[in-house]
Amino acid sequence: IVKNVAGFDLPKVFAGSYGTLGLLTDITLKITPLPRARHTLLIPADDLRHGLIWARQMLPLALVTSAIVLFKGDTMPDVPGLPPSPYLLSYTAEGLPEDVEAELDTVRQLLHTAGAPPPLAVETPTGNDLWADLLRGAPRQALQARIGVPIRDLPAYIQDQSHLLHGGTFLADIANGLTYAVKMVDNAEEARAWLEALRQPALAAEGYAIAMNVPTLLQGAIDQWGYRPQALDVMQGLKARWDPAGILNPGVFVV
Repeated sequence: IVKNVAGFDLPKVFAGSYGTLGLLTDITLKITPLPRARHTLLIPADDLRHGLIWARQMLPLALVTSAIVLFKGDTMPDVPGLPPSPYLLSYTAEGLPEDVEAELDTVRQLLHTAGAPPPLAVETPTGNDLWADLLRGAPRQALQARIGVPIRDLPAYIQDQSHLLHGGTFLADIANGLTYAVKMVDNAEEARAWLEALRQPALAAEGYAIAMNVPTLLQGAIDQWGYRPQALDVMQGLKARWDPAGILNPGVFVV
């Protein structure tokens, strides 16, 4: 529907339901044009704390920004002219060329004042590319977690849990309060301990930590969700009304 006041807003119900509420058989998509300009500043960081400080300082400047992410991987993107570093801060802006250039110039000035190394301007990889490559390149038998905390608390959370995150690879989505972490685990006990150690401080900050991908050998051995949603009774009511026989993707979601 064009106006979501003209009936039930079903996309918000189906998004995130993991196929437990119904099957989509007729879909209407709205196509938007690609931005006229998309440019990224890559900033190498030798120290996690500095990378987080620079990222937080960038956040108030974000007007046409599509991603501000801090990445730590086993290997860094192969970009000519990019010096080696353990962390990579990425700032992607897109839209009208004049707006993009004006915003990136402001970011450059901020980084210079903060004492950061000179950023490298590139077309790719964008912040979204780094996120996609992290998850797409993760081994199928790796445990993947998504942690969400209030945006203001994300830098402190990452700093405090750095000893856990450094056990694998991770990407922090600074503008949305999200951290994506990937770790190879040998057994269920190790997986539970790592996930719970990330989960408890996130819950204490009124956030969450869920397992996005659980290796086959660990299916059913760890708590994938780790919390009880406040709207669980509503979710269970919808499930009972729309799928009373429980045939749609059984056992996948919290309902």
